[in-house]
Amino acid sequence: MPSTLTLLLTILPLLATSNPLPGRPTGRDPQPRILNDSTSVGCLASSWTPPKWTISDFVYRGSWTYSTPAHQNAWGSVDFNLATEALAPSVSKCSATSSRLTDFFYGDQTYRCDLPTGAIAGGGTGGEATFEFNRAANWLRVNQTWTCHEAEDGWPVTFSVFGFINLTLDCTQDFYQNPNWTMGSGLPYSDRKVECKSANIVHSPDEMTAIA
Repeated sequence: MPSTLTLLLTILPLLATSNPLPGRPTGRDPQPRILNDSTSVGCLASSWTPPKWTISDFVYRGSWTYSTPAHQNAWGSVDFNLATEALAPSVSKCSATSSRLTDFFYGDQTYRCDLPTGAIAGGGTGGEATFEFNRAANWLRVNQTWTCHEAEDGWPVTFSVFGFINLTLDCTQDFYQNPNWTMGSGLPYSDRKVECKSANIVHSPDEMTAIA
């Protein structure tokens, strides 16, 4: 039986490019890109780098509809794609909805992403990911776990990574108030919709553990 080894990696270059505190900028790229990925170097070599995430197609939506001046229906949603170099070229879809007024997402609830879809090159499996989103502060926390199977001794190595990502959102808003609204008309009194998008982000995890 192999011994169990847990490694907490504190890598200076990694910390220099990550953004663990709100207000610090994160690296952005106009198009999704995967560097040093498992298709070229394998799961294990890519994981020890450590691998970067690509967060793409991030969209937040909020909707507030008043059927009367005193009655509101509201909901929010967030969607994005998550890819890690260690499980290239697969991609995970991350989505959540909320009706908690007024910002819907406060960073205190954890949501699960779908498992990665598409082929995984380089001997990796898993890819389970969770996230928290704070709309008021515009940040994401992401956790992801995967396992590499190509170690020379034949034993799998499981990696768990954590990252804190600041978002710069570009938002648009549509608002309509019915000037001729009357009670019982069946028409909404007012309707407000917000949509916010982020440029694609390439981010190095802030912490990583490996269990072999």
